[in-house]
Amino acid sequence: MSRHRAVYLRLLLALIAACVAPGVSVCSAQNQLSYTLLEGSTLTEDCTICGRPPLIVPLSGTFRLVFREQNPLFTTYDVQEIRFRSSGEVFTYVVTGDGTYEVGGEVALEQRMQLKAQINDRHDVELKSDYVRPQRVWPMMEIDVREPDDPPNPLQVFYIHIVAAPVREIWFSTSEGFTSDTLKRPVSSGELLSHLGRVVKKYLDLVGKLGIMPIVPDVGLDAFDIAPGGEVLFSLEQDVHSETLGHLQHGDLLSDRGRVVRTNQELTSAFSPQPPAPDVGLDAVQMMDDGEILFSIEEELFSETLGVMLRPGDLLSDKGVIVRSNEELLANFKPVEGQGDVGLDAIHVWPGREIWFSTGVTFQSKTLGAVGEGDLLSDGGWIVFRNHELLQHFRPLDYLGDFGLDSLFIVIERYVAAPSTRKIELEVDEGSGDVRIEWLSDGRVFQVERADDPRGPYVAVAPISPQQVYIDAAALSKKKSFYRIRGW
Repeated sequence: MSRHRAVYLRLLLALIAACVAPGVSVCSAQNQLSYTLLEGSTLTEDCTICGRPPLIVPLSGTFRLVFREQNPLFTTYDVQEIRFRSSGEVFTYVVTGDGTYEVGGEVALEQRMQLKAQINDRHDVELKSDYVRPQRVWPMMEIDVREPDDPPNPLQVFYIHIVAAPVREIWFSTSEGFTSDTLKRPVSSGELLSHLGRVVKKYLDLVGKLGIMPIVPDVGLDAFDIAPGGEVLFSLEQDVHSETLGHLQHGDLLSDRGRVVRTNQELTSAFSPQPPAPDVGLDAVQMMDDGEILFSIEEELFSETLGVMLRPGDLLSDKGVIVRSNEELLANFKPVEGQGDVGLDAIHVWPGREIWFSTGVTFQSKTLGAVGEGDLLSDGGWIVFRNHELLQHFRPLDYLGDFGLDSLFIVIERYVAAPSTRKIELEVDEGSGDVRIEWLSDGRVFQVERADDPRGPYVAVAPISPQQVYIDAAALSKKKSFYRIRGW
């Protein structure tokens, strides 16, 4: 290797090492939070001198909060890269702009937002809120911003209701397969999808190291999560045989690294099942940061320890406690009486303890009407995303109204310290010029960013992934390349 190339590579490696080290602000995820608008976000156009009914349309889109400063009372963020769009068919609104957001308070928690926006052809829209108490637990956000009482254009007055969460991507599998117009192929229930319209993991990517023989067709996913270190955890919809591991139950928690993380019996052992059950299935799963595993089962099970029947709609812990009963999860939806247990197919528990989930069957809500089995719900009593919204970028050609929601993983922005990185290796292929970067980290998912200058700007060169390796093809042919690895 030539001397100048060796110096270049040492500099490159040093930069990578510095950038992924914990506590370095340029890579700490808490400095910026990417938010996604949820169901319930709306834009209202009113005419204060016309007397006509206001026009209200649903909004979708994203924005970023970038940390600016903190004092003893308030933390201030810059609101950047607002990209909202109405999803109505008659009236279309496009909203861009920026502003500020404050959260804090002396006696009680308060929030305030001020925006300077462009809405369609109006460039002078100033929207703001008063200091108000948050309706959702941080990092969730719900707030109203509006034009002043004496608006510059009383013929066109805007109000925006923002419901948002720090979501980068929602990964999920469906209960039913479908044909995607955008991918030009069938998509199976064993593939892990992103709501942005890409396939995150194919079925064979997940089971490839399990030694399943004979090779069986895609049997579908029932549960999915990613553990610290990027290990992919999942369960299958039916039993299979492994030449290396033996009989694998559909209720076992498996790993894409070729091991059984927990058998179904180990997951339920703290409940002292009576009579001992061979396998009660595994429908939803989430491994918490401290190693606790939350899950749901497919069949009823009597717990001798608790003296109660455990049902498919209950959220359980491998520590032997019922985290939430099915009635507690659904209470704010006010379900119609007599529907019984509706199951629990997917879960995500937020740091503020809000729970997002899907059910095994459609149920009737007194407040919302029919709630589909493929809808993503919040235990607060609202629908986060409808099933068709999660799948809209795939454009299913089939005519099913609801394809189900069997597993769930949410790439959320961390508002605490970035995950630590223990090891980084860099290899160069002199023939091809490829640079291979590999790392070991406590994060669950990662994204590699590249820049021509160490000060940036950095641009993502690969999608978010649990893999801890990236190959930059022909990187040595570039004049300079500086890398940054973000972890969540």
